[in-house]
Amino acid sequence: MKEKIRNKFLGISEPSDNRLRSLIILVVWMILITLLIFYVRSYNVNNPKEEVITFNNLGDIFSIYKDYNYEIIINDLDDNVTTYKGTMKNTIDTGVKTKGEESISYKVESNIITDTTTNTVIDNLYDDYLAYFFLPSNIYSYVSYLNGEEKEDKNIKTYTFKYVYDDKDIVFEIETTYDKLNNIVISHDDRIYNIKYIKI
Repeated sequence: MKEKIRNKFLGISEPSDNRLRSLIILVVWMILITLLIFYVRSYNVNNPKEEVITFNNLGDIFSIYKDYNYEIIINDLDDNVTTYKGTMKNTIDTGVKTKGEESISYKVESNIITDTTTNTVIDNLYDDYLAYFFLPSNIYSYVSYLNGEEKEDKNIKTYTFKYVYDDKDIVFEIETTYDKLNNIVISHDDRIYNIKYIKI
């Protein structure tokens, strides 16, 4: 008994005291680690990481449109509307042109345009519209040499290119998600061309 008192006085602990102290320290550390794990998990649930979207190069996006459905809506200042709606497959273009009350079903193959209703060759399908830019490859071929502006908003990226075509200002606004074309708007000579391509 005297020895125990002397040991406590000198700061010497009994082996059983060391074990008890170690056990208490171990339990306290386990509780702290458990609380830390719960905190980290609840933080990750309440504050999920934002997904980082990487946009494909514009040339790569355009290159996937070999076979596609399309809709081209042309508006002018007099509220006249002309629509081309069709499919490009294996370099053969088939569709319907609607202008006012008139419509023409057409097929374009090897640069020969046929009215498929009357089975006759026609040459006035595109009037004086910018038919060159009806093809996605031609749009990219043209804008790829221009300096444009890029704007990102969440999962949408918009490219704007301005230049002069046939002595008139031309503006291309190309809206993409990370790997596809959403919409293309071309403004030229008081006309607005709204173009949509859907890959097939």
